[in-house]
Amino acid sequence: MKTAEIALLALILASLIGWLYLMQNSWMVSTVSRIQELEKEKARLKRENAQLLTQIAELEEPSRLQARAKELGFVPPERTEYVIVHYRPAPPSLLPTEEAPMAEKGDLRHRLRELFLRFSLKLREFHRRTMQ
Repeated sequence: MKTAEIALLALILASLIGWLYLMQNSWMVSTVSRIQELEKEKARLKRENAQLLTQIAELEEPSRLQARAKELGFVPPERTEYVIVHYRPAPPSLLPTEEAPMAEKGDLRHRLRELFLRFSLKLREFHRRTMQ
């Protein structure tokens, strides 16, 4: 090889190394910039979240809720009554069997069974929550 070719090859190699170095630095600068933007957005969202939590706390104050209830026409109850409900599973007579299959969808019996089962599920969930 001639010295001119070696010099040209060295120049191309040096240019390639320089280009790679510049590309890496450019990528790092853009990544650092993006990280800073995301950190600023995170700080802004944290401030906004804190403001919203403060606003929720203010709106949930008992005195404020009581005043709002009065505005809407609510009044305190004259007396408080408690109802104790003992959970019992659905009687087997209401569950479908081979002799008495599930009624047709539009049938009144089907609708009543559906309402009763839905009520039983809600009652079971209520019982589970209150007994914990």
